[in-house]
Amino acid sequence: MIEQSIRPAAVHVWLCPQDQNMIQKHHREFFIEHGVQFHETDDIGPHKKWLPLIESGHENPFVIADDDTFYPRDWFEALVKEGKEQNTEILAHRCHRIKVKADMMPDEYANWLRGVSSLPNSAHELFPVGCGGVLIRPLAIGDEFRNRELIMNLCPRADDIWLKAAYIYSGYKCRKSRYDFPSLDYPGTTQSGLAVTNVDQGQNDQQLRRVFKHFDLKLD
Repeated sequence: MIEQSIRPAAVHVWLCPQDQNMIQKHHREFFIEHGVQFHETDDIGPHKKWLPLIESGHENPFVIADDDTFYPRDWFEALVKEGKEQNTEILAHRCHRIKVKADMMPDEYANWLRGVSSLPNSAHELFPVGCGGVLIRPLAIGDEFRNRELIMNLCPRADDIWLKAAYIYSGYKCRKSRYDFPSLDYPGTTQSGLAVTNVDQGQNDQQLRRVFKHFDLKLD
């Protein structure tokens, strides 16, 4: 993040108390000198990367990214510049296409089209994937979706699903950017990350069903 062609105004890293010791003091000091801000929050899983910032009063657009992926130097610049073209949609560098059933509900996650190419139009069936980078617009996330208790009851381990539901609820469609880059994870992270439980063990489908039922959402 600190080596991007356009430097972010700030880089926020949210850690729960038990993770604080994972970063050595000299590493923390180095990153602070380069604009990285470290914060402590409760352990709310992957929702740490967006919810605490909004709770702090931040209502301007911001970009979320995963901590286990390599990003090219022009990754941030490409997302921010293209995001300025249209402020009524959610832009992401990586999207899946949701397969929609006859009842306008999502089919099982395993049946979705993964990693779609750039498309000219935004759509509700496009699903932003956080590992590619997503331009978050807080205005698209209503108060109902900022409720920690509800998040942890319905969708504790899938921020992408929760945020997608928020966009549908508020009427924001999503679009795949014109930018592509190879998806490369840091060695060892794919064996212990959310993909193991959410995808391989089927928790994505469970969380999807709970969220869509609670908010009575349809993909039309």
